[in-house]
Amino acid sequence: MNFYTSLAHIYHDMYQDLFDYDAEFIFYDEWLTKFEARHIIEFGCGTGNLAKRFVAASYKYLGVDLNQEMLEIAKKTIEATYFQQGNVINFRNEKSFDAALITGRTISYLVNDDEVSDALINIHKILKKDGLLIFDLIDAQPLFDTFDTSTKELFTGKYKRISRSIPRSDKRWTWDWESTYYEINDQVESTCIGNDTATLRAFGDEEISEFLKNVGYDILHKIPKTSYTWQGYFLVCQKTSG
Repeated sequence: MNFYTSLAHIYHDMYQDLFDYDAEFIFYDEWLTKFEARHIIEFGCGTGNLAKRFVAASYKYLGVDLNQEMLEIAKKTIEATYFQQGNVINFRNEKSFDAALITGRTISYLVNDDEVSDALINIHKILKKDGLLIFDLIDAQPLFDTFDTSTKELFTGKYKRISRSIPRSDKRWTWDWESTYYEINDQVESTCIGNDTATLRAFGDEEISEFLKNVGYDILHKIPKTSYTWQGYFLVCQKTSG
């Protein structure tokens, strides 16, 4: 996935316009404060857009991302000690956390059932008793009821993205997302600067509920999420066993 490695700087620049990180931080902060969760871990922390807000708010924070290129950008504005490279499926830490966040719809990149289960089990192990798990996902039903395979153009700042989604037949509720990125010169000319292909996954309500129940979480709240693409929602969950 070049968008998170060789094109990580493009990701960082584009998503300043696509996401309202202030609003997203307020959302997480309200739930964490409600449950008095101050020691938190964020999986899929990317280039640190939420991290810097958590650190500024005096959370005891650790950000984890699979891609070192993303973390290198984050470390330019926040101390390196706040970050670790790792995979949500098998990340280990000697400390326990009040809450775990899976942000940026990172769970959508776990396309196999075993990967989803392993990630939820792994997080369960590092959460304290009654710890919180909060994450966002893509809602399968509205997406696949009228799946749109048309080419999309997106303009943000000095960049343009042309992308297309193609449903897969080998795995339920998964699709390939193909994107090409351009740098815009003088608002007229554009230069191709890279391509990316990723396989993504959406979830049905009953499906994700079963995953969580089997591992030992209760779903406390389901909250719609505003997004520029792919309708989804947040789930606020609590560890109930182990």
